[in-house]
Amino acid sequence: MLDLTQPQPLEKAVASLDRRTPVGTALGSAALRELPVEIRQKAQFSAQVESVRMMEGIQRDLGKSINLLRGGDRATFVANMQKLATELGIRPPEWDGKRGTIQDIASQRRLELIYDVQTKFALGDSQRRMDLDPDVLQAAPAQELTRVEPRQEHRPWSQIWRDAGGQFYGGRMIALKTDDIWTRISDFGLPYPPFKFGSGMGLRDVLRAEAIRLGLIEKGQRLDPGSDSSGGEMDASLTGVSEPLKDNVQAYFGDTATTSRNPDGTARIYSQPRAVSHFAEQALEAALGERDTFRLGAPTKRAAQAAQGAGADLAQVKQFELQAGTARRAFDHREAAEVKQWDELPLILRNPTRVERVAETLFDFVYDDAATGEEKRARVRVTGGRARVEAFLRRAR
Repeated sequence: MLDLTQPQPLEKAVASLDRRTPVGTALGSAALRELPVEIRQKAQFSAQVESVRMMEGIQRDLGKSINLLRGGDRATFVANMQKLATELGIRPPEWDGKRGTIQDIASQRRLELIYDVQTKFALGDSQRRMDLDPDVLQAAPAQELTRVEPRQEHRPWSQIWRDAGGQFYGGRMIALKTDDIWTRISDFGLPYPPFKFGSGMGLRDVLRAEAIRLGLIEKGQRLDPGSDSSGGEMDASLTGVSEPLKDNVQAYFGDTATTSRNPDGTARIYSQPRAVSHFAEQALEAALGERDTFRLGAPTKRAAQAAQGAGADLAQVKQFELQAGTARRAFDHREAAEVKQWDELPLILRNPTRVERVAETLFDFVYDDAATGEEKRARVRVTGGRARVEAFLRRAR
């Protein structure tokens, strides 16, 4: 799946904000949680903020501040909303003790919470839609609940998972992406992170082979994504996508996705789940030039952190790359993966179990496949702001 900690460049993230109606309300947080999820998804609320103008400002600036590749500018959002709240005269008076607390709509803490939760909801919505794409669901039908951000105090997630009816696999919290466990563990009734306020928990893909071994799915079985429980239809058509946003989609997903524009002006994004193996086949058949390049997508925050731990700096890397000449030579390695398995490369590069240094500028992005007892290694040379895949290996553990 796509790592929520790295914002995804999808118009659905902005659309999930844009389609909400700003509503002023005197209700508190607990009362808002009692509203049906369908209403909460279609309205922009904040507890005990009755000013529709304030809610319009929050919605407008949230949409502006989501930078789909870098996560937006929280400080600007906070400054703009504090100015608006002051102009509207809706901040608590100095004497009642609420000024600057979480009960003050213009306090830094409150506005940062609004920004973090609402942008993560929007990005989680777009990620969920991509995860339920039939081809993505076929390659990675399950996901694991895991910690992706550190916290000083941890909720009892094992107990939360158990109470919600979740199953454990070797102590890991794993379920199919279509399982309603994801809605049951959420305080917000939504099947994607954040599941609770301030939570540092996120999701990690479980590839098909491991899901079969764990008994979550049978060989040959294809999951039905069904209807999208997070609101709206599952659809590859994105309405009103700007040209810069189309470029951002390509920048993040590389050549594993493609975009086009329909006659009516709407844009469409298509996943290409077999594009890597097709490129590798063409390379083997010498149908491509030595330096013809396939873009495998941008590094996720998870990948960058794992790489940094091994001494690789991905800060300046915009794409993982695979060159045709390199791909041809990669198949000479005695541990080389089969051509058809090369479609797993983007998932492994984005969600490595760990990263290991092989040589000064050479690193293995390792995925431990519990189903086959193998390590799948994407060997990457990182130098000069470039990250080029040099081999894809399978090795018994």
